[in-house]
Amino acid sequence: MNNPALKNEKSTRIRMLDDLPPLPKVAQLILHEISDENVDIKKLSSVIEMEPSLVARIVGLANSAFFAPSEKIYTVADAIIKILGLNTVKSLSLSILMASPFNVNKCKGFKMDAYWYVAMMSATIIRKLVPMMKMSKEEVDPVIAYTSGLLHNIGLLVLVHCFSDDMEKVFAHESNFVSKGFLQKEEDIIGLTHPVAGAILSRKWHVPEAMAIIIENNQNPYFTGDFEKITLLTGMASKIAYQLYDKQNNVRIDDKSILEKLSLDSSHITRVIKDVVAQREEIETISQFMAIP
Repeated sequence: MNNPALKNEKSTRIRMLDDLPPLPKVAQLILHEISDENVDIKKLSSVIEMEPSLVARIVGLANSAFFAPSEKIYTVADAIIKILGLNTVKSLSLSILMASPFNVNKCKGFKMDAYWYVAMMSATIIRKLVPMMKMSKEEVDPVIAYTSGLLHNIGLLVLVHCFSDDMEKVFAHESNFVSKGFLQKEEDIIGLTHPVAGAILSRKWHVPEAMAIIIENNQNPYFTGDFEKITLLTGMASKIAYQLYDKQNNVRIDDKSILEKLSLDSSHITRVIKDVVAQREEIETISQFMAIP
């Protein structure tokens, strides 16, 4: 970006993000619990129960066909013990709460159900691929990887909230928010992209730095550095997820070198896509449920 006017505009836009709403109190507490590997079910449940709307979401998810409960779930503790598990509840709770402060209704081109579909599908794909990868936990932590799938497009909510009219112009040109064309339009019209906005938000809200790095760089297939494997995995899963949302018959991976970097091959991807396609209707239902304010 060599144009001084554009540089100044970008700086102005970034400064406007200083006025973003604060991270909800319950989310702050959950962030603290996420960093505590020894947190118990009773303590996490009591934190979540401070926010009734979050309780409804978590219990609703536990009762959904996607998670296929064998019995009706009524409490957060039961959702953790019988269906979701501690780490999944932490990740889902954080992603729901981080999305909650933003008003996205003013941007006609933005679809909240598409946002949640890509988030849930990406996280599901990531969860299925991580065990197939020959990586150490230091390279690909399953909990961070799953959470990154849920949160990697959080900056989209930031830009829609802050610059709804401009984002409407972006969506008018390109609906696929994980494509190069979409990122370029954000840069052209707003002066910054949603991965950058998401990283700014993450650091403002003191989300672990690993998440900020993944959020900022997951759309870059050439990224190298800290958390490289999770970042590349998240970006690949996101692109697959959007193709499934778009009902494309032949899901493709544009940069096959990413598979090699992740110690995966096309047979792994084919197997996982087959699995998630079988769950597509359930994920559509969940995304519609999550999109309800």
